[in-house]
Amino acid sequence: MKPRKTKAKKSDLDESQHHAIKEKPYITKEIETSITLLESPESGLVLEALLFLSKYADIQRNNLIFLHSRGLMPKLLALLDHNICIVRLSLRLLSQLLALEAAQLELNQQKFDERVLKIAGFYTGHKDPHVKEFAILILAAFAKLGRAHILLAEAGLISAVLKTVKTPESDTILNSSLELFSKFIEMEQVRGDLPTEKDFHLDLFIQHLNTSEACFRTILVIFEKITYFSDDHLLNRLKECQIVEHMFDIIMDPSHAEHTQTCLNIVWHCMGNEITRTYFVTTLEFLKFCQWVKNCPPEVGLICARIFLELAKIDSIKQLLFDLSIEDTILSFFKSDDKQVLNVTCDSVCFMSKHKYCCEKIVTPIVVKKLLTILGRQNDVYDPDNETALSTLYYLSRRDSRTVHMVRAFDGVEILMRYLRKKLPQDSYRKLLEIVNMFVTNNQLQKVILSPDLYEIILTQTLSKFVEICKRSLEIMINCLGVEEFRNYFLLNHGSRVIVDKLATSTDEETIRLLVIFVHNALIFEKLANDFVLRKILLVLKKIPEGVKYRNPLIQRVINLVFNMCLPVKFFETGRLELMDKLHERFYVITGPWSEPFPFLEVLEIRRMSTINTIYVVDDCGHHKTDTKEAHDCFSIQRQSITESALCSSSIISISSDQMKCAINYGRLSHDPFLPKYFSRVEKLTSGVSRLPEKIQILAKFVADCLCGPTEKGSISDKLHTFKLHIECIKEKLGTSMIPIGYLRLGFHCERALLFKALADHVYIPATLVKGKSKLYWNEVALIQSEKKAKVLRMFVVDLMDNVGQLLPVGSRECNVYCDIL
Repeated sequence: MKPRKTKAKKSDLDESQHHAIKEKPYITKEIETSITLLESPESGLVLEALLFLSKYADIQRNNLIFLHSRGLMPKLLALLDHNICIVRLSLRLLSQLLALEAAQLELNQQKFDERVLKIAGFYTGHKDPHVKEFAILILAAFAKLGRAHILLAEAGLISAVLKTVKTPESDTILNSSLELFSKFIEMEQVRGDLPTEKDFHLDLFIQHLNTSEACFRTILVIFEKITYFSDDHLLNRLKECQIVEHMFDIIMDPSHAEHTQTCLNIVWHCMGNEITRTYFVTTLEFLKFCQWVKNCPPEVGLICARIFLELAKIDSIKQLLFDLSIEDTILSFFKSDDKQVLNVTCDSVCFMSKHKYCCEKIVTPIVVKKLLTILGRQNDVYDPDNETALSTLYYLSRRDSRTVHMVRAFDGVEILMRYLRKKLPQDSYRKLLEIVNMFVTNNQLQKVILSPDLYEIILTQTLSKFVEICKRSLEIMINCLGVEEFRNYFLLNHGSRVIVDKLATSTDEETIRLLVIFVHNALIFEKLANDFVLRKILLVLKKIPEGVKYRNPLIQRVINLVFNMCLPVKFFETGRLELMDKLHERFYVITGPWSEPFPFLEVLEIRRMSTINTIYVVDDCGHHKTDTKEAHDCFSIQRQSITESALCSSSIISISSDQMKCAINYGRLSHDPFLPKYFSRVEKLTSGVSRLPEKIQILAKFVADCLCGPTEKGSISDKLHTFKLHIECIKEKLGTSMIPIGYLRLGFHCERALLFKALADHVYIPATLVKGKSKLYWNEVALIQSEKKAKVLRMFVVDLMDNVGQLLPVGSRECNVYCDIL
């Protein structure tokens, strides 16, 4: 029998005989028998079965799978109330089973929570080191299943973990305890209670970094989670432990290269809390890190760049960063080809350039050239439009004027023009337009960028639905007004219509303000002013809400400028010419009711239109050419003034009483040969008169004599009939309804008031021309009178109809009767 016993011993399960189990057909039955024996009430049998199963499980992983498939786990959990030997083997085998995912899912069931807490109790209170070791291995595995909060029901578990960290019994127990703590630290409740734990000292965790590689890795994970959740009380303790400095040391240690990313994550998380954000900047470790970063591995370049971006955002340390030359480290990231790294670097440059001296150091040809190179990139998956580089160039251009000169030196204007044609987001396009505006406002660089292409783009963008883009385009156009090439392009491409239409539809007050500024500045250029008047800018300006006009006084100023430039429009719109409004050539008045937009003489002449309403024209007001050579003519867009030679070539018709022959430009506005003679006659009549009232009376009688008709004493009805025949006769002879005022030999309020105004302006008599609500016309003159030893200015209406030459005080009863004012 002894040989047989010896032979049995040789066939015992051991790792040198792995193949034996597979080859023997009865092994499956023995394993199933052993699993069944675990339910035996006899401890010896249970212990022997556990030993057999444990040896079988040690052979290979497939054996664990087989054991789990035979329902081993519930039986092991049921043995936790037995003696220490059984408990020790049960926990050992259970910890092995938890290497299987299926076993983990089975243990994660709620029905086993009581047994799991029993294991937690072993960890916190059992004295056997092996039981404690297997228990913590099980707990660490269970905590990874997502239900670690169940373990908190075991009182003192956190304290036990911290006590283990303080005085570890073995590296295995320490590492498993750290893994369990790593899961606990994710719970807000645990993080909140940690400060009350007497054994909680983060410096112990830092000391254990040197314990083992497994502990090193787990502790870094713990620090990563603590900094991620960013609880102030925990970060204060990490700051005391100089966590960032320790991470820098690990990062720069080549032997820990595999942990570089985790350590950088910890530093990055620290940047997110004010407590740990900047405290390390003055340390030697940080300075060494700055040098290390300049040649850091490409795979960690992005997070390193982001760390320096966070530092660059902090205004309070910019001077310190400048003193430490941190901008050199930031600029070193431009060596990367990674688009994300380049974009983060651009953002850092933007923030650092807020500091004056940093900006001066950053704006170099190398940096500007790199930005232009980035802008030249195409088809990038990340930031395909290179908006970040464009934004950086924008801020550098605003903060240092040298930037735009460098852009020009590196042929950056072509790049800017290419981007102007692209569809960029609103903010990026706005910044691009502002860069362009910097070129336009720089006398040295203006010629480089101004071109028809630019004019086309900015004129088109004026109609953009984005308010900011529209405003920036208007600013460029305002600055381009002084360039003749732009003005010609603007006229040829109907720019006035674009501006007027935009002004008519815009509701943004800032946009309206810029549009009005553009119109205001354009009015000094004759052709532009004429074009705006023809585009009915005045009607649009008048429709602007009164509140907007009140907040933007320039609107009314532009209206006044248009009126002063074009007195016919002013009189048509307001019904009044003031004392200082002097009639220029081709001033005209439309008689009778007129509900259509204001008609311009040039339009009527070009289209050979003759209106039903009679139009009286005061032409050749400035027959002294030397005085009016520079006078502004708001109706000179399509034709020049008729020259004397042209007049001589016109048909000759005698219409005056003395058979004087004059030129008739049939169908168009004819030259007025009579008005200059009126001017000469009035000059002679008033040359020896010094008192203004007497001059006014002489002028009034002269007007009345000129327009009294053939019979001065005829009745009103007879004169009215004669007047209508007279007007129709002139229209027939001239071939148009535009009648020069000198052709008239009969007239009433309108005709006499208009002639009086023309003659008064010529002999320097301040006079107004007013159209009342009842369609009557009159003139007011200003006289200085003495009242109670004081000089006062009084206004009088000149009677040109009844008591010719009489001055009627404005507001008096006889004045109101004359003016038909009720």
